[in-house]
Amino acid sequence: MYNILLIVFNYLVIQISIIVPFLFFYFLYRRKHIFVERSKNINTEIEKFIESKHMNHMVFWWAFFEASVWFVIPEFLLLLVIFFRAKNKRKLLTYDIWGTIGGTFFAFYFFRFSNFSVEQVPYIYQSMLDQTRVWYEEFGVIALIFQPFSGVPYKVFIDLAQDYNLNIIIFTVFAVIVRLSRYWFVYIILTGIYPLIHKRILNNFLLTFFLACFVFSFCLMSVTHVYKDSYIVEHKKSNFIKDYYYKLRSF
Repeated sequence: MYNILLIVFNYLVIQISIIVPFLFFYFLYRRKHIFVERSKNINTEIEKFIESKHMNHMVFWWAFFEASVWFVIPEFLLLLVIFFRAKNKRKLLTYDIWGTIGGTFFAFYFFRFSNFSVEQVPYIYQSMLDQTRVWYEEFGVIALIFQPFSGVPYKVFIDLAQDYNLNIIIFTVFAVIVRLSRYWFVYIILTGIYPLIHKRILNNFLLTFFLACFVFSFCLMSVTHVYKDSYIVEHKKSNFIKDYYYKLRSF
């Protein structure tokens, strides 16, 4: 029963954390277009918002703060945008990358000169830091390749980068390459299923949105389960990647 309540609680926290910034920028959008009548169809209204500058700004700041204090990745929204007829999808990706770059520089110096600890961010655990240290010791800046699908937030890699004297320029360039690679990988998958589900998503955006929130919450809680107190940091250099793969697979 406790686990069920915990899942529900975390779902609500994540749901609110997604809805609040979305509604804030939508409010700014409607304030600027106060004399423009709202579309009666909610999907059409959302598409108009997606094509606005306010959506660009929201993606930028979302990516910016996700590098330091925010815990919901901007890809969560951008992947849903793929199924809309919005014409500015590439522009949104550009704003996401610029937000990531700006957020990386901000976080790099924020963590260095402030008393803020990355462990104060929700859903970050000491084992994540310990495992990331092992990756850095093994691979240097190339350790960033583990970030997209390991469940360890990007901000953890930024926080620890200074401990290994990593050049911020090289770090940021490699981080952008890794992020684009993740986008490309997921984009290929979504392109394959696009013809099958895009009409249903367009006709049932709210249902799809809340379902996506639930899936994201489930994945976040799964990562939490993996990295909690029972997680054993892998220190072996031999077969490191293979052992780590089987560890995640066994979960």
